[in-house]
Amino acid sequence: MNMASIQRYNTFRSLPSKGLYKGFTLIEMLLVVGIISLLAGFVYTSIAPSVQLNKAHNTNRRNGNLQYGNAISQYTIDTLPLTGVPEGIANAKDICRIHLQRDACTNPPVNGYDLSALEPDYLTPLPVDAVEADANITGYRVYRENQFIRVCNTRLDAGC
Repeated sequence: MNMASIQRYNTFRSLPSKGLYKGFTLIEMLLVVGIISLLAGFVYTSIAPSVQLNKAHNTNRRNGNLQYGNAISQYTIDTLPLTGVPEGIANAKDICRIHLQRDACTNPPVNGYDLSALEPDYLTPLPVDAVEADANITGYRVYRENQFIRVCNTRLDAGC
């Protein structure tokens, strides 16, 4: 063997084998980025603030409907039935806030229904929808369905 072939042989032996390279391959990097983005997507959808806030508001609205329904039932049992409640959900009237009573509630521009008689004995305070912008109404509406008085929320019930 001559000297040139010995040097060429040593040159090839000194190259690192495939497992000794430093760094990551493109496939490994893409795989890690994909896994991280999937995890981030799962975490965001599980704690999405707007969705969670909407669910909380809807829970409060359902609770408000139940509170009004129970208070009206108890009031009707203890005293006379409520009068002037419109028939049908299409004719439902807004329930006025506590500071707006009698004529101020039932006459224009509000044209609501005064349930201030329920406070403080049957319902304290009157439930108010958290996102209701009108300072005169609660965000809940009252109507009569046959002999039953019902309460609905415009943001919770589509037909209200």
